[in-house]
Amino acid sequence: MGIMYHTGGWTVGLHAGRTHDELRRYHTLVSAVNLTGGEVTATEKNGQIRVTIPDAGRAAGDTVIKLVTDKNVTRVDGEIKMSSSVINGLDEISTDATYTVSSLVDLWSSEVETLLKGTCRSGFAFHTNDEKNPWIIIDLKKEKSVGAVLIENRSDELQDRAKTLTMWVSSDGKSWVQVWMAEVASGQWTAIPEKIQAGATVKPVQARYIKLGLDTETPTALHLRSVAVFGKD
Repeated sequence: MGIMYHTGGWTVGLHAGRTHDELRRYHTLVSAVNLTGGEVTATEKNGQIRVTIPDAGRAAGDTVIKLVTDKNVTRVDGEIKMSSSVINGLDEISTDATYTVSSLVDLWSSEVETLLKGTCRSGFAFHTNDEKNPWIIIDLKKEKSVGAVLIENRSDELQDRAKTLTMWVSSDGKSWVQVWMAEVASGQWTAIPEKIQAGATVKPVQARYIKLGLDTETPTALHLRSVAVFGKD
């Protein structure tokens, strides 16, 4: 069974993208074909299908990808996520990570466990209280090379609250270095962390802990839908 996606020439991640029939019998991905020419790779991991198109495989307009599964598909759970080709050649290194939050509004944080899995079905995975400088801290479990962080803002409304979203990194969870800050509020950011060392710009950066927070003294809520960290172990 083939599933067709128009990608617009970007890297595509199909988060929570398991396909199944009306009896919820899940299928296995067999192959991926770039019908507009060029290379394409597709992998399954943690209940997601990730399709990657290298620069040379991008069409000027839409890039049409055909995914082939082992059985007929009647339903796809999930949605298409577009992300910059900057993650090409990097591994997703946050699949086994955990995170903590400065505070949680339980009523609005029923999907808190989905943030690093990309399986959130509502507008956001968690919601902090209105507070100064709210944050989340992601623990990668060991120091790794961090090349990019894909961050999805709340998808339904109030995205402007994240206009000061900032990223810091740390090796011990105590001393933090700022490595990125959003320029504007957005539905999604591809954050490329970098720091100045001995007068030179260094990237990727080495870190075990990644802190995302709002740089504001005005009490504000932080709410994100998904975060995925890419780099090398």
